[in-house]
Amino acid sequence: MKILKKVALVTFLIFLIVGLVFLLFTYFIDNGSLSLGLSDLTSQEDNSSDQSTAFSVYTNSYVMDPDLGAVTGTSQKNQAAIEFQEWLRKRWVSNENPAEPVDTKYDFFVITGLNNGSVDVRTGEDQEMGSVSLRCLPEDTALFKSHNMEFVSANFDINREVKLGDTLYTECTSELCEATSSTCVLVRRP
Repeated sequence: MKILKKVALVTFLIFLIVGLVFLLFTYFIDNGSLSLGLSDLTSQEDNSSDQSTAFSVYTNSYVMDPDLGAVTGTSQKNQAAIEFQEWLRKRWVSNENPAEPVDTKYDFFVITGLNNGSVDVRTGEDQEMGSVSLRCLPEDTALFKSHNMEFVSANFDINREVKLGDTLYTECTSELCEATSSTCVLVRRP
């Protein structure tokens, strides 16, 4: 019985050694030389643009927010975010002083449906408006969370980020607002 256990142990060790050697030659050897150093990696040509990987789809940047989770875009404010915050500040000041006219630069809608390149919306007065074509440029987009209107991200593809229940602030290009302007700001509830 002891001999059988020893034979099984020796067989296991042989398979383990052969497996490790196979992994070493398969994954760590490059053109006959062992390239485990970082200096070798930096000296090689970058041909990653030629090779497609499973992660190639994820070329956009993401921002992690504790309330909203992962959202697309960057954490740096763009001009659209700065202008929207300034507009909000002026609106809050105007609400405190009713003698000043309220700036109506932005129209706002609640997203009730998602289509390819457009969204179904209703106005702030719960009036269904129908479909609005999204013509937002990524460099003119921003995302805020409704809690204290805190900035979250900017510079994202609106079609990939918009969700049901979001509030969309934009400058309508016509009286009926069939399409947005290039500037779009989303406000999301946590």
